[in-house]
Amino acid sequence: DTIEEHFNIVDRYVQNPRHRLEFHHIHINSLNNKQQFDAIVKNCLVVMNEYGYSVNEHVTEEEVEAKLQELEASFCGRHVIDVFASVGKCEDELLPRLLEYIVMAAIGAYLVGNFPFFSSLMILCVQQTLRH
Repeated sequence: DTIEEHFNIVDRYVQNPRHRLEFHHIHINSLNNKQQFDAIVKNCLVVMNEYGYSVNEHVTEEEVEAKLQELEASFCGRHVIDVFASVGKCEDELLPRLLEYIVMAAIGAYLVGNFPFFSSLMILCVQQTLRH
């Protein structure tokens, strides 16, 4: 049996959203340790969908630029440090682990040379931090 077969078996039984996120985090760390960066990107697409996020692996540089402009406009002229300083304590128990997961997936995207997807995932992290 391969480790992926074991992950597939466990995946069928873990139902609690917090436990599933922990499971996905362990899985992505395993893929990272084996330098299976393409698999990380594919896993990211599935997990993001599972948690209600629509991400596009084939995002264009123009789409990333538009997301950046939208994000900057949401700052209303304030400096980024001031924006983050105004964010209250996160009450969502899943968000910190989800952000860690997204960063791990973004590293995989970066290492396979998918820089727009990397940027898109990092923007998603910032957006989620500011929303919560």
